[in-house]
Amino acid sequence: MEITTSTILNLEYFSITSILFMIYIDKKMCLRGYTLTLNQKVSLFILLNMSVFASVVYMDDILSLYRLVFFIPFAILITLIDAFEKNVYDEDIINAIIIEMAIIIFNGFSDVEYFISIFSGMSTLFVITSILYLASKSIGMGDVLYFILVGSFFDIKEAVIVFFLSFVIAAIYCIPKLVKNDCGDGMISFTPFISIAAIVINSI
Repeated sequence: MEITTSTILNLEYFSITSILFMIYIDKKMCLRGYTLTLNQKVSLFILLNMSVFASVVYMDDILSLYRLVFFIPFAILITLIDAFEKNVYDEDIINAIIIEMAIIIFNGFSDVEYFISIFSGMSTLFVITSILYLASKSIGMGDVLYFILVGSFFDIKEAVIVFFLSFVIAAIYCIPKLVKNDCGDGMISFTPFISIAAIVINSI
C-alpha cells in the first residue's frame, strides 16, 4: 500500500490512540498487582505503535483497521496477565467484544458478507472450544472467550486453522519442558499461543 498524506494522518491519529491505550494497559496492570518498569512501558509502547503502523499501512479495509487497532491493546493486556498469573479476566474480553461490536454497529452493517464472516468465525470457535471445555477441561472458560473474540477476525476455515495452530504452537513450547521434566503444575498460559496463531494466520 502506498503511504499517502491520508496514511500519515491516520498514523498520527492512531499514535495518539496508542498513548491512551498504553495508559489503559498500565493502569489495568497496576490494578492486577503488576507495576511495569520504564523499560517495559517503552517496549509496550513501541509494540503498540509497530502494530498500529503495520495495520494502517497494509490494511485497506477501514472497518477491519479500526477493529484491529482497538483489539491490539486488549490482546496485549489479556496475554500479559495470563502469562504472569495463568488467569484470564472475563471483564477484559467482554470489554473488547463490546468495543468490537460497537464499531461494527456504528458502521451500520453495510457489508452483510463481512458481518456473516465475523459471526461465523466467532460461532465456530465458540462451538469447538465449548465442547473441548465441557468434555475435558483442558482449556479454561477465559480461553474459550478469547477464542470467540479472536474468531471475529476470521472466517470459518481460518478460525479452525487458528484453533489447531494454537495447540501446535503450545505443543512446541511444551516439548522442551517435558524433556527437561520442568512442567511445574502442568498448567500453561494458553492465550499467548492463541494470539501467536492469530497473528500468523492474519499475516498469511
